[in-house]
Amino acid sequence: MKITGILSLFLLSAQLAFAGFGEINGRVLDADGKPVYSAHVQLKSGDQAINHAFTDFEGYYVIKPISSGTYNINVSLIGFQTQVIENISVSDGQIRVVNFTLSNTILDGPTITSYKDLVEPGYPIKIAIIGYKELEVMPIAPLDAPALTSGAFQADYGDPIQFRGSRPDATLYIIDGIKIIGEPVAVRNSIDDIVVYSGGMPAKYGDATGGIVVITTKSYKKLR
Repeated sequence: MKITGILSLFLLSAQLAFAGFGEINGRVLDADGKPVYSAHVQLKSGDQAINHAFTDFEGYYVIKPISSGTYNINVSLIGFQTQVIENISVSDGQIRVVNFTLSNTILDGPTITSYKDLVEPGYPIKIAIIGYKELEVMPIAPLDAPALTSGAFQADYGDPIQFRGSRPDATLYIIDGIKIIGEPVAVRNSIDDIVVYSGGMPAKYGDATGGIVVITTKSYKKLR
């Protein structure tokens, strides 16, 4: 019994360890549109370095796994101006594509850009992301927020949420990578973001027939 309990605890810990991760990838080019090899791509949370990668011969890089959150990326290489892109948000299961064009002329200080999504190629067509800042100002419970997205229906606040005419029990809830049976419970201040899939579900959620509500809780640093 003790061995079985330890094994179950290990499997649960392993599942939690890989939950709530995303990815950032992209390409680094020079001013002439040619790939930049061996550029240092550094992922930061505030001033703290979280992860890094180097570009290959074609200028591509990949940084993963990445916990849900908002980050800055620095790209540097001798002979080029350092470029910084700020406020890149990553959610559970998301693949974020961020490309860079480096100037061959060395200038004083880095170039800093605030990142703003125009499209989200890493996500299916019908998806909505509700961040913790939005949840803080909503006059409803956080678990009622998915009912405000396209394709969702809720008879009254607190009632089950249905998607595209499906039954209430066809909605799949996932908290930090763990599937929840029945109605989930979550404290408003503990939620980092809610990702709502109402159509075009990823293959890893193929057992859902209605909608999917993926909840990612805040990291220790955000709870302090």
